[in-house]
Amino acid sequence: MTSLGLKRQIAKAKNDALELKRQLAKAKSDAEKMRIYLKAVKENGWVLNSVPEKFKTAKLCLEAVKNNGNVLKIVPKKFKTIKLCIEAIKQDGWALEFVPEKFKTAKFCLKAVKLNGWAFSFVPKKFMTAKLCLEAVEKNGSALKYVPDEFKTPERCLKAVKNNGYALEFVPKNLITAELCNIAIEFGDALEFVPEEFRTLEFCTEAVKNDGSALKYVPEKFKTAEFYLEAVKNIRGNALHYVPEKFKTAELCLEAVKNRGDALKDVPEKFKTAKFCLEAIKQSCGALDYIPKKLKTAKLYLKAVKQDGNALYYVPEKFKTAKLCKIAIEQKCWALQYVPEKLKTAKLCFEVVKKTGYALEYVPEKHKTAEMCNVAVKDSGSALEYVPENLKTVELCIEAVKQDSRTIKFVPQAMQKEVREAVGRGGEK
Repeated sequence: MTSLGLKRQIAKAKNDALELKRQLAKAKSDAEKMRIYLKAVKENGWVLNSVPEKFKTAKLCLEAVKNNGNVLKIVPKKFKTIKLCIEAIKQDGWALEFVPEKFKTAKFCLKAVKLNGWAFSFVPKKFMTAKLCLEAVEKNGSALKYVPDEFKTPERCLKAVKNNGYALEFVPKNLITAELCNIAIEFGDALEFVPEEFRTLEFCTEAVKNDGSALKYVPEKFKTAEFYLEAVKNIRGNALHYVPEKFKTAELCLEAVKNRGDALKDVPEKFKTAKFCLEAIKQSCGALDYIPKKLKTAKLYLKAVKQDGNALYYVPEKFKTAKLCKIAIEQKCWALQYVPEKLKTAKLCFEVVKKTGYALEYVPEKHKTAEMCNVAVKDSGSALEYVPENLKTVELCIEAVKQDSRTIKFVPQAMQKEVREAVGRGGEK
């Protein structure tokens, strides 16, 4: 986990904490507050940071690290047991950084690495044995970065690169072979780490076939019009981004957008005709972001949503009519989430929920009826999460939990015992 990633998670927890505060204001007892805290950390472990000390229990901390292993960083010392630390590492290997030193034995570190290869980066050097290093690179090739040079053997380097081609970066120069490089480039633009002597025309051609963005590491002498054409045919990596303007022909650009719609952003404006842009949209509706303003018409958006309902996401509000939204939803139910609230009628929402129950998430509360919620949950038990509390009946909750046991967390506390017992009996009350 990078420091930036950690900061984002903590920031999200602060937002969740505001919602938590609103829920706690309605709680009438400590027991009720405890239930709220427990539910909250199961959904976002970092909420533990907002829990008062008197409510921090071993169980609460355990649930928090199960949600996010890095939360181990803020768990009170008295609750940092071996069991809790292991659970944290299962969720995220980086959590080993926050495990008390007294637990970091050779046996513990080996277990941690077996559970999660990322843990290896925080293993004390004194415990880095040949066996542990091999276990680490088999689980996570990138762990080769932390393997001491004396343990970097041809066998371990091969295991690492087979697991993750980018591990080639950490292979000692004297151990890099043509075989190793061939394996590495199967994973993407690992061509960056391939020594010059192995970058032959045949080798580079294979690299860009695997990942178009590898083009940026191809020697200039191989970069011909034919080579660029081969590169842009790849859906992985936007090769067109690395093609010099003088080689960007209409034919080349069309080939690029047919394989990767968002390559439209690197197409010269002179080639962006309505027909050309539609080819890009066929491949990816995200290409709508790169269409010239003069082509953004109601007609173009209509064609776009007919091809992919999710294109509605990119349609400006002024072009979202009831007709356009209906067409988008008929093409892709999930497009309901991009329909303006004022156009979401009860009838429209019910039709969508009949096809995909989980779409209940995007139905305005005012349109949610008992009938609609029953239909949604029968189609998808996980839709229970979006059923209003006043519409959650024991029967409905049993139906949801029978389909997906994880939905028990969305069952009102007062009904949980009855629902668990009923599901245990096969769903009969």
